Amino acid sequence: MTIEEAYNQLQERFLSFETGEDWKQFLAFSARFRQYSLCNTVLIYQQCPTASFVAGFNRWKEMNRHVRKGEKGIHIFAPIIRKVTDEKDPNVSRERLTGFKLTSVFDLSQTEGEELPIPVSVKGLEDQEGADLLREKMLAAVRNEIPVSFTTLPLGFHGFYDIKARSIALSNEDSALQNVKTLFHELAHYLHETVYPGDETAEQKEFIAESAAFIACSAMGIDSTEYSIPYLKSWLDDFAAFSKMRSKIEKISAKLLTLTEEKSIAS
Repeated sequence: MTIEEAYNQLQERFLSFETGEDWKQFLAFSARFRQYSLCNTVLIYQQCPTASFVAGFNRWKEMNRHVRKGEKGIHIFAPIIRKVTDEKDPNVSRERLTGFKLTSVFDLSQTEGEELPIPVSVKGLEDQEGADLLREKMLAAVRNEIPVSFTTLPLGFHGFYDIKARSIALSNEDSALQNVKTLFHELAHYLHETVYPGDETAEQKEFIAESAAFIACSAMGIDSTEYSIPYLKSWLDDFAAFSKMRSKIEKISAKLLTLTEEKSIAS
């Protein structure tokens, strides 16, 4: 498959994915876990750096899971909402934030029970034949360009590009195939910063990197639709807004493939 064919496939699947079960599953899963403030995010990280999805004791019960006996709660601040009398109209009461209290939440890893339908975009791609060999060939080629290491990351985090150190880290919990896809994504960030710099926003940079990774995977016979499309839509649900960046996406994709030429999983 050529880069142009892969790009057109990306556009077609992006536009038609919204009605698909994978996208619905991703939205349903994400909706189960509330967003936390920066303060609480820091608290969660300090107490449990590997936390992925946290919820209160009763919230887990609602999802047919229970906190294992002996697990230590992660302390965060919860708002205190009270009804107070309106200053202008004593007959009217309103809900107001009156303070905060400490409460406990628990990470997914601290619970057991009914399996959650974790979407591919969170748990990662499953392996297929030839993935291990492909990963080793890619690592050998890419390490001539940039250092790559493996580390433990929370569920849903598959890797990162360190701009200052100019290095890439991959999750040691992921499948070989997911490592390949993530390596393409992080390498795309590296190429974007060093070879094809621009004034794109953070959201645009993520969209460009994942688009380039999708195209590179497709050209090598790897279908990463289940992972890539929800990821792209979570950053900006408007493919047309990025059409003007097609040239940069294709250039980065081509550069990615030069590092892995003739190492297709389908060959």
